[in-house]
Amino acid sequence: MVDLVPFVLLAKAVTLALGLVVAHLGYRAYRRTDLAALRSLAVALTLVVFGVALGAADMLLGIDAEVAGFVGSIVTAIGFVVLVHALYTDDLTPSGRGRNPGEN
Repeated sequence: MVDLVPFVLLAKAVTLALGLVVAHLGYRAYRRTDLAALRSLAVALTLVVFGVALGAADMLLGIDAEVAGFVGSIVTAIGFVVLVHALYTDDLTPSGRGRNPGEN
């Protein structure tokens, strides 16, 4: 039987790298527009990506597979909750970060 662990780790590494690139692009969009929804989107994508990566913690760190899967699923679920919030928010006004009081 073929040992699939290296292939699973490679797939997780590619998912982690590409997911972090997408999250970084979301964060850059937030920095350009100052929209809180884009900040939430970047946070959500980061959580989802790390939740997926935590699923491989059993192979990399020797953590029990059930624990790694459970923690990874919880982090991913929290990321999706934040993602739903980011997509359904009606607040498309700038967050006010870095603005002086009274500046319009």
